[in-house]
Amino acid sequence: MPAAGGRGSYTSVGTGALSPDGQVFAASRNMLSNSLFGDAHSQGTEVDIVQVSPLKIIGKVLLKADADPASLSVDHRNGTVTVLSFHGGQWDSKQIKAQ
Repeated sequence: MPAAGGRGSYTSVGTGALSPDGQVFAASRNMLSNSLFGDAHSQGTEVDIVQVSPLKIIGKVLLKADADPASLSVDHRNGTVTVLSFHGGQWDSKQIKAQ
């Protein structure tokens, strides 16, 4: 997966989801950085979309700040990948083209 940017930055891999057709999966990554005092601060959650065969990264989606990564769902059909996440009491849908 792509590396976190900047010195003192790192990622924590969270929830993953496989599309119903088994061709695409999504993995959430919480992008973190440390302050000078060692406190971890979230820089947001990114969802990496990966094609299963042949294995390759298709793209990424940034979740809203209050999105729950555990609510992640992914669907693949007709050349499009749809990522669903829950935040602020409602579902958010983002689409990307499967290359």
